[in-house]
Amino acid sequence: MISKGAYGMMVILISLVALTTWLALRIEKPVVPPKHSFLPSAIVKGITVKQMNDRGSLYYQLQAQSAIQFDGDLINLESPAGLVYSTAAIKPWHFQSQQGKINQQNTLITLENDVVITHDADKKLPALTLNTNYLLINTHDKTISTPNPVKLTEPGTGNIVTAVGMTGSLVSHLIKLLSKVNSYYEPTKTTS
Repeated sequence: MISKGAYGMMVILISLVALTTWLALRIEKPVVPPKHSFLPSAIVKGITVKQMNDRGSLYYQLQAQSAIQFDGDLINLESPAGLVYSTAAIKPWHFQSQQGKINQQNTLITLENDVVITHDADKKLPALTLNTNYLLINTHDKTISTPNPVKLTEPGTGNIVTAVGMTGSLVSHLIKLLSKVNSYYEPTKTTS
């Protein structure tokens, strides 16, 4: 038989084990924040980005009302507009849209909603305006592309071309329309 002293010790030991277990379960574990936060890591108002090439010439210029960066590579832009220079001898391409994104390496600009990209006439090329709702500009290799509907106009001529999808070079000015290409002439309106 178990003596009263041994029985009392056993009750105390069982009570201590139960109390320790209960306390261990009640201790709150630290809260680990999620890897991707919905809070911005940076907000900049009135941003201007100028990228130079290896020779010190302006490569492209970008302005936006604001830039908001979350975790990740892309920076969201409000009302981006700017210039992409193809060569020093040719006039730059102008672009603008309602929203956009740029990667941290400053090599990819995504334009969205009411995208307009234009090239003014010069000695070698006529003026050209391109409208779409999405455009990707690769500033490194000076290319543009969209899988979406696009409209190309030659200001002052009435020549209009529409298509779905397009790729193009801002250096050679070669534009390849990918599908559903339609061309028509719409006389320009003159004021009397």
